[in-house]
Amino acid sequence: MNQSSNNGPRTQTIGPGLNKKPVFIIAVVIIIVAVLIIILSSGSKGDKKASEVIRKFQNAIAAENTHELKKLLSIDDKAMEVTEDRLRRLIQYAKEKPKYYEQTLQILIAQQALLEEAEYLNTGLLDRLSPDEVLNAGELYLKKESGFLSDTFKIGVHPQYMNITLENDNGIITVDGVEISKVSKDNHSTKVGPLFPGEYQVEFTTTFDYAKKDISQSETVSLFGLESETEYSDYVTGQSVKINSDLGEVQVYLNDQPTPFIQRSNREESSEYFYPAFDDGSQKIQGVAKFPWGESKSEALVIEDLSKVYNITPELQQETKQEVLDFVQLFIKTRAKAYGTKDVSELEKLYPHHEGDLLEDVQDGLGRLYYSGGSDKTLKEVELKKMSFSAEDPLEHVGVYYDRELKQYIVQVKNIKANYTLILSNGDIDDILNFEVITLDLIYSDGKWTVLRNY
Repeated sequence: MNQSSNNGPRTQTIGPGLNKKPVFIIAVVIIIVAVLIIILSSGSKGDKKASEVIRKFQNAIAAENTHELKKLLSIDDKAMEVTEDRLRRLIQYAKEKPKYYEQTLQILIAQQALLEEAEYLNTGLLDRLSPDEVLNAGELYLKKESGFLSDTFKIGVHPQYMNITLENDNGIITVDGVEISKVSKDNHSTKVGPLFPGEYQVEFTTTFDYAKKDISQSETVSLFGLESETEYSDYVTGQSVKINSDLGEVQVYLNDQPTPFIQRSNREESSEYFYPAFDDGSQKIQGVAKFPWGESKSEALVIEDLSKVYNITPELQQETKQEVLDFVQLFIKTRAKAYGTKDVSELEKLYPHHEGDLLEDVQDGLGRLYYSGGSDKTLKEVELKKMSFSAEDPLEHVGVYYDRELKQYIVQVKNIKANYTLILSNGDIDDILNFEVITLDLIYSDGKWTVLRNY
């Protein structure tokens, strides 16, 4: 019996467990990818639809939910500080200023129309502004962020800046209680930012050396609006009081010390302001005029009522007024003498500013005092008999004012009545009712008085 045998190669059989390994590996990979997708999708905190972001933004404002609002925001500059207080103020401002809030929503919707190419959305901004202008508008805007699987939307926040100027020549600029910069004559301004949109408390403090006081002034500055930079400037004065003077070019003194204030009015009804002023009786003000012939001060007035107007007009000294009247008398005498002598050399020393022929002016002026009435007698000489005054006190005829064109003080002697004695060619004397009314403008230079104008 023949036995047969199979001596060929043998085939190894793979067990059922080992045949399933590739399927398992593929499944694991799929699971890992799915998990990554979920993680990446959940890691994107924005919404895929702009309308959803805008809706959540409106809900956060309406509910005053700062936590939800913060999740919607994406700030453009990490240096911006986003605090609970800042978010609360943003919500409060949006509710108190509906026009601003509505404007912000219109910007967001217009940006949505551009970013999602939604032609059916139009707030009117797209008719007035270019696409670039719309996309860059607002401190709060619709921000498109690229994701792993899809784009998402957030509420972007543009950084805000304040350009602050303190116009005083010294001081400190403080923002929300933090000192920002010191001010000097050469440095008045500073730029603050980046800041989160909101309202900030700006305080200026400056020192008035002449008043020996530090004055602070605080103002709330809003960075809500369509501009990324806000300008704020001011000049600190503190409280003030009105002053006036009918002289002009009068320096204000405070407690016997000079101040930078020059009262330049020469009209009684006009006024300017002095500061800082206090109504506690600690301040005395007076006007000081530095005349070429000497200094004169007004009466010192105690500030007790900031609603009053304080007159700081310095008066001419009595000695000065009398000196002026003595000069006027000399001028009139010399002028009268020149009529007879026909020599005006002495008169020219007193009246160097005259215009035209001085001798002719003298003869014409004084010659009118005599009327011959057909007689052949002529006026030979003129002498001053006396000066008379309409005021009870002759010194009241003397005043002073500041001539802005000439830039100097003018002393005016008004309505002096000069009574003359006339000596005629035949020797007759006429001393009855021969007078003229004279008004003179005088100036003081080189230690002496001279006539500027003879009216």
